[in-house]
Amino acid sequence: MSVLHERLPQINGFLTRPPAPALAAYVQRFWWLEGDAATVYDEQMLHPDGACGVIFNFADPLAFDGHLHKPRALIAGPQLASSRLQLAGQVRLMGVRFRPGMGAAFFGISLDELAGFHSSDWQRLGFAGMVDQLAELSREAQQLLVEQELMRRLQAT
Repeated sequence: MSVLHERLPQINGFLTRPPAPALAAYVQRFWWLEGDAATVYDEQMLHPDGACGVIFNFADPLAFDGHLHKPRALIAGPQLASSRLQLAGQVRLMGVRFRPGMGAAFFGISLDELAGFHSSDWQRLGFAGMVDQLAELSREAQQLLVEQELMRRLQAT
């Protein structure tokens, strides 16, 4: 795997965990980012690398390129250009980062249709229903619940 795909953000409060072995061919990592309103974050540049993911947001809206995204679950499809992520206020995120080209196995649509950022209710992606349940769980339990959903989706294809 290239260095580009393995490089992690240098942000206080950012943690990662590997996926279960059954998902390792598809999922690069699970990640979490937490910080309170007093935390000051540097702007993060997100560069195209062919990968995509799901972001579960349990706090204040996220800003990508100066536009607020209020959905509590967001599909981050493959990026066609670099994006700027600005974090402010209360930050409590959980994410799943798929390996390049592997997100289509879980979304049921081609990745070219998924380029950019989309609400989780976009078409038939359906991750929004998990947000309330995930918000109440520990990191380990969050990962387990999302892994179970991803395995269910894989078996359905």
